[in-house]
Amino acid sequence: MQACRKDTKSEREKDRLQHDYPYADKFADRFLALAQKYPKQAVALDSLSWVLQQWDCQPGNLPVREKRNATAVDLLIADHIQDDKIANLLDSLPFVPSPAWEKLLRSILGKNTQRTTQGLACFRLGQCLEALAERRQAWQADADTAERDEKYYGPAIMEYARSRSVEQLSKEAEALLERVVAKYGDIEPRAGFEKDHLGAWDNKSLGKMAEGELYEFRHLRPGREAPEIAGEGLDGKRLKLSDYRGKVVVVVSWTTWCVPCRYMFPHERALAQKFAGKPFALLGVNGDSDRDKAKKMAEKEQLSWPCFWDGGSDCPIVTKWPLRWPTTYVLDDKAIIRRKYIGAPPDGQLERDVDDLLTKMEATRPERKPDSHR
Repeated sequence: MQACRKDTKSEREKDRLQHDYPYADKFADRFLALAQKYPKQAVALDSLSWVLQQWDCQPGNLPVREKRNATAVDLLIADHIQDDKIANLLDSLPFVPSPAWEKLLRSILGKNTQRTTQGLACFRLGQCLEALAERRQAWQADADTAERDEKYYGPAIMEYARSRSVEQLSKEAEALLERVVAKYGDIEPRAGFEKDHLGAWDNKSLGKMAEGELYEFRHLRPGREAPEIAGEGLDGKRLKLSDYRGKVVVVVSWTTWCVPCRYMFPHERALAQKFAGKPFALLGVNGDSDRDKAKKMAEKEQLSWPCFWDGGSDCPIVTKWPLRWPTTYVLDDKAIIRRKYIGAPPDGQLERDVDDLLTKMEATRPERKPDSHR
């Protein structure tokens, strides 16, 4: 898919390619059958990896996908757990609750003898448990979010996700990431990848990546005060997050090559329009290395709100805020993180979040006393 996108010239063609890319549901069972017919051969590893890398599926079909993933994981563990090529699979790990993925990562960590593969599995397992802890925290904070996720994921995955407390998940995630720093920190697993298709922190050693995750885990969770962001905008002017203190702020990361980011643009325009004139600000963080390319897309898509550009040589924002594409943070008027979304939020969710925070902000304002007249 990435190779096809690279060879495609226009953004419209790239969007069409993404739209026409087949759901995994159409072919996954065939690939499973192929792996079962030739279990010890390389084609089996390729087939099973393809099945597990297809995070997207038809709406309402996530329980079917998870059952299929469980079969693929059992086959991988039985026949390919020592294969050094299994490390390539870990690069496409989806950040969704999945007992199958967790089982595979724990098996690789415990049974694979390749140090790079062990380090990647340790890192990805820490990421998965961290994401699961944040999801559990979101359910505790908002019953509507829990109800929507129940419908989306299905009861079996929700039961798995609720089987451990936020504290248990957080403690193990932190321990795994600290283990990466101490034991696998020098590994550079993604050297040679195209920089334009990575976050800046992803092109570093596993140790640096894990340190970024630990910083995110400790400082960028809901309930924490957002650290300062300071840098240049796409227009070359200086921008600071703290300039918007006293407003509800939505921070969204994006790049020109990120299809889910572009799908969010119409929703972001609607968000900016709906809350125009209110104590609200929408801020972008762009990670393209080519500023002119990003500016052209911002103009074409009518992204009229301020946008940090973080694609230079040092990438200070992504180094401090280890963003994925897209990531969205919702901050209250005191710069406290109230919501965090990796990937596109559910339709209408940001509007509900902002509306709720503006209502609370208005309710806590001291009442203005009427002027007294002598």
